[in-house]
Amino acid sequence: MNTLFNLSGLKLKPYLTLLDLKVSVTNPDGNRATQEGDSLNLTCTHSCDGGNLSPAFTWFKNGEHINEGSILYLSNMSSENTGNYICSLKTHTGATSGAIYIDVEYGPKNTSVSVSPSMEVDAGTNVSLICSSHANPPVENYTWFRVDANFSKDVGHQPVFFPDDGGKYLCCATNKHGSQNSSVVVLKIKAYWTTLPRDVLIITAIAVLLIVIALIAIR
Repeated sequence: MNTLFNLSGLKLKPYLTLLDLKVSVTNPDGNRATQEGDSLNLTCTHSCDGGNLSPAFTWFKNGEHINEGSILYLSNMSSENTGNYICSLKTHTGATSGAIYIDVEYGPKNTSVSVSPSMEVDAGTNVSLICSSHANPPVENYTWFRVDANFSKDVGHQPVFFPDDGGKYLCCATNKHGSQNSSVVVLKIKAYWTTLPRDVLIITAIAVLLIVIALIAIR
């Protein structure tokens, strides 16, 4: 006896293959840390491509779509290229995402000096000269200089300033990729007598005058 099977009412699920996506990096400058100015090629491949590159890839950087294709070309890189890069296969819902983090290293930038409490202070006042800079890896050393004419002198750490310490200062930020000087700041230190109240100065002047008159009278 023959039995007939009616398949017209059945829903057949498509066969789903899970693809594993991988990202490889090619640095024409060799196997070293990625530096500013370098170029990189990011290549996305999947486990079933048989060595053939597919044009159906899409690239994202920090979650934002940036390009299409199996190879992402990054040239003349800067700090703005640092981030998470992900490739996805547009035509396959069962594909994983290939991901890689690119860290672009660079020397100190935007080196600057801030002064607290102000650029003009009383003698003996605690003054903070703060040097800041952006660098990757972070700044390893800050060096302070006092500029006198065309001569720069390393002044090291100096928290309290006196009248003779007024002048021009700058700092130099350094990491393994280089160094950068800040702009010059001018620090003005007011002498003690200029910071006294007006009444005290008047009384002091009168006292000195009386002493002088007394000395003249004695003679």
